Amino acid sequence: MKKFITGILFGAIAGAGYALLKTPHSGTENRERLKNYLDDVTFAANDLTGSIAQAQNAVTDLAQQGLSSAKVARDEITLAINDYNQSAVPQISEIQKQVAKLQNDLSAADIRANEKNTDS
Repeated sequence: MKKFITGILFGAIAGAGYALLKTPHSGTENRERLKNYLDDVTFAANDLTGSIAQAQNAVTDLAQQGLSSAKVARDEITLAINDYNQSAVPQISEIQKQVAKLQNDLSAADIRANEKNTDS
């Protein structure tokens, strides 16, 4: 960005110099015009610099807000996971025990059914 502003200033100076060489006006009038032109260019450069600084501050503020929002979301997700672990994990363990018991009961029933079939 610094190179851009430098380029604008050099371009303005070169343009002013060329205008001085090709103008039909008197030296006093040319100096006054040049002074006014340089004042305008200086004002525009300062205004551009201020606008860039404001934009940088706005981007920084947005980044900080985004980071803050991400931290809040992370904390909420962590809380939800902890709640899930406290409530669902014990229930899942109980369900797994019940499934294992049912599988054992089914295996025992199959063994008895096979024994009756082989005895007959």
